[in-house]
Amino acid sequence: DKLVDEIVYAREDGSSFEKPHQKAFIRICQQLKVDMKDAIMVGDNLECDIKGAINAGLSAIYLTEDRSYIKSGLVTTIPQLKQLEQIVTYDN
Repeated sequence: DKLVDEIVYAREDGSSFEKPHQKAFIRICQQLKVDMKDAIMVGDNLECDIKGAINAGLSAIYLTEDRSYIKSGLVTTIPQLKQLEQIVTYDN
């Protein structure tokens, strides 16, 4: 709970603006009053979550157990959500 401020469904703006559309990422940053450069998207879908976030200007962490992708080094990856706390600092 202390690492996640909000859970937002991208379809709230309509199906034409769901991930990977930038509007989904922009809206949540505006809603939380967070600069996009300070936001991190954690997701398990490479196309919608990770590439969408990166294209919108956010950092991204890929939640995957695919060992080949974890070792690629192209994006920060974690196999389990509980590892998020080890790599993200949280300012309350």
